[in-house]
Amino acid sequence: MPNPLVQVDDAELLLRVAVDRDQDALRVFASRHKDLVYGWLVSAHGRQVAEEAFYRALWNVWRFADLYDDKRPALPWFLRIAQNAARSVIRGENRARHAFLSEQEGYDPADCGPQGEAEYSEAEKENRQRREQRSRDLLAVVQRLPPQQRAVTLADLADPTGTAPAADLAASLGTSKNSVYVSRNAARETIRKEMIRLGHYSNGNGGRTHGR
Repeated sequence: MPNPLVQVDDAELLLRVAVDRDQDALRVFASRHKDLVYGWLVSAHGRQVAEEAFYRALWNVWRFADLYDDKRPALPWFLRIAQNAARSVIRGENRARHAFLSEQEGYDPADCGPQGEAEYSEAEKENRQRREQRSRDLLAVVQRLPPQQRAVTLADLADPTGTAPAADLAASLGTSKNSVYVSRNAARETIRKEMIRLGHYSNGNGGRTHGR
């Protein structure tokens, strides 16, 4: 029997997490956004960081769901939490320090705050900002793809090999393997062109374009 929570919007799911400590609501919320958030983390930081960061972010959603402002979309809030979790993983922040920060008055897992920024040199900040801008631009490009191309791309981003099995995708999307291949190639070509336009990839002439 289908879970009735899959029809519930994000704000209601997070309210149930905050007020009722509803683990099923958290699972539905995580399942709804995992491909996109995890894929974004992979594109920005690699799979090793993404794996730990995603589950740390989900733990913070569980603990701090009451801080969510239901007047704003939930996905950007979750993405900010995930990005800050990735920064924590990259810094090698141990669990004791993480627990200490989380007990401080005013702590918000969706807000980096001065503690995170202070630990980066200027060069590290610049490199991190460049990576994060690239991942934001990639996410925006992927979101504009046609539905099947978007689904295939997100599955590829989340797959450990970088390419999800075509047979599995065909079954889940109700299409053929050949259609998956066509969608994947079309999506990758669109992404390549858009990322060149935005200045992230080589233009093929020995340099880079600069869209910003």
